[in-house]
Amino acid sequence: MPVRKLQSYEIDHQEELNHQVPRYQAYTPEEQSDANLKEILFFVNIAVFCICVAIFSFIFLALKLSTALAFVAAIGSSLLVLKVQRSIIKRKRRR
Repeated sequence: MPVRKLQSYEIDHQEELNHQVPRYQAYTPEEQSDANLKEILFFVNIAVFCICVAIFSFIFLALKLSTALAFVAAIGSSLLVLKVQRSIIKRKRRR
């Protein structure tokens, strides 16, 4: 069987292929408990935000604010509550 004659650029390419680092790395599983806690906290944050928006919008609408202003104020207040909640959770996790 005759050997194929490689062109000069093909020889260089063959040498590069032989010296390349593999394109994968060893699998290291992440900590399950930490990942599960982050997922739970993510959904807790969403739930708290939605509940706070509903409560604050009800309060602001009961105070006879205009509808657009009441919802903007409710969203802002809910974000503030969410930020306070996150800081409390971070403090408790540090201990």
